[in-house]
Amino acid sequence: MGCNSSKAVEHDGSNALVGARQNLTHEWHRDPYEKYEIVSTLGKGSTGAAYKVKTRSKNGDVRSKYYCMKEIQIERLTDESMEELKNEIEILKELDHPNIIRPHETFEWKKKFVIVMELASGGDLYTRFPYIEDQAAMIIGKLLSAITYMHNSGITHRDIKLENIIFEDNSSSEIKLIDFGFSKKFVRSKYLHERLGSVYTVAPEVVKGLYTEKADLWSVGVLAFMLLSNGEMPFAQGNRESRKFSRKQMVKNILRGTFNFEGPAWKDISQEAKDFISLLLVRDPDKRLGANQALHSKWVLNKFNIDERSTMLTEYSLSQITKSFRKYCRSCDLKKLGLMIIAHESDSKDVVELREAFDQFDVADNGTITMDEFKMAMRKYNDEYKPYSDKQLDLIFSEIDVDREGKISYTEFLAASLEFSGPIGEEKLHEAFSILDTDNSGYISKDNICEVLGKHCSEKEADEFIACADSARDGIISFDDFRNAINDGVCVTEPTKKCCS
Repeated sequence: MGCNSSKAVEHDGSNALVGARQNLTHEWHRDPYEKYEIVSTLGKGSTGAAYKVKTRSKNGDVRSKYYCMKEIQIERLTDESMEELKNEIEILKELDHPNIIRPHETFEWKKKFVIVMELASGGDLYTRFPYIEDQAAMIIGKLLSAITYMHNSGITHRDIKLENIIFEDNSSSEIKLIDFGFSKKFVRSKYLHERLGSVYTVAPEVVKGLYTEKADLWSVGVLAFMLLSNGEMPFAQGNRESRKFSRKQMVKNILRGTFNFEGPAWKDISQEAKDFISLLLVRDPDKRLGANQALHSKWVLNKFNIDERSTMLTEYSLSQITKSFRKYCRSCDLKKLGLMIIAHESDSKDVVELREAFDQFDVADNGTITMDEFKMAMRKYNDEYKPYSDKQLDLIFSEIDVDREGKISYTEFLAASLEFSGPIGEEKLHEAFSILDTDNSGYISKDNICEVLGKHCSEKEADEFIACADSARDGIISFDDFRNAINDGVCVTEPTKKCCS
């Protein structure tokens, strides 16, 4: 079924790609150092260490990629710590937002548990004080976008603090929210009770042990206060450098909820910023702004402006991206899976334009694209004479939404738009092929497809993945077959589901 079909909106084909994104963070029981080598030590603790690592190249012409590796000694973990670790991995696999750190794969090997994640090397928020108001608002806006996305997904972070927000690199203003060990899925009608978090950002209701996801918004209010006041803490006597406060006294101040905007740091700060903080540092969570309300507050809307955030994007690029969507919707599932893997493995610097394009489509700034947002953007950036019909846009949207959640996620958007600037490069193709070749045989087999896609993929569907590119008709896909399927749209047979055409 092509993009010009007039059939009712429905997904043509299998359920095989449903849940594919979560499965891209693979779990291995093998030695991680066969694939990675340590570049430097980022930190050490009582249970393990964090390293900057790079991939070991299988052939000299493929550049190494850099990641953060957390190596944990399992025997040093308490049962509670092990539970937190597993919880962090499961939650990170579910989340898909440009300002949330992305896991790549995990290993369990010789009493060690290893997590390989996206590398954010620009230091935490502490490292770049002082901030001007515009910079603070941009950081808070991006953080609120991530938190709104999380809360809409039924997940609360529970440890929002300066140390858990990292810049992507030393020259970037883009941030990543990290450390999801305390995060938890929540039900809106039920309270949470665990007393945890960091004392200087903890909400009063968390101290009392009866709270909801709105505790995250109190923490955002504390961060906004500190970013705008050169590190002064709203509920402590002293700032980020002096740290002259007692934990006991700080908790008392938090429970009272009294703070002020006195002192020279606040002289040139706008009233809108002060109002924003005052609406978050409210003791009664029912009267506190929610994540979406805070994201669309006057201060954030005025400072966190979408037009000012787009620095590289042009109207031409956006029109080319809309054309790449049409090409993508004619792709077979093997090509879609390959592009999903390439999107998942892409460094932030490799997708700067696409990230900005995602912002243009995601009008609500909540980390997903709805059908209405998609249609509005597609019509706005269509540079062809003939306008899109509703049926065409419905179909294109449904083909990009491989998870079938009724919205387009960040990785789904990237996968569908990767070809806007031309064919996929050899290096990225080799990387995707090696991920699908789970047993390092040099070919992709039906078993490899089933292993990558997990429970959503039946044997029949795996056969169809293979048949789409199996030029030798021997039940396996070579690298040349894979490259042809991705870049040339070559389908060597006509399986029962749609293929590249």
